[in-house]
Amino acid sequence: MENKNVMLNKEVELLKNELYYLLENEPWAKHDILILSKRLDSLILEFYNFD
Repeated sequence: MENKNVMLNKEVELLKNELYYLLENEPWAKHDILILSKRLDSLILEFYNFD
């Protein structure tokens, strides 16, 4: 399970970095980026609640 958590954490960091990059460079996409960010947060919380 530890390996799964490490992989999830790395993937989440990559996705967060991509979202921040988009937020800085594509301000017109702010609404969509915020929706994706909230969904990502929900998925993370859902994942950790099952352990």
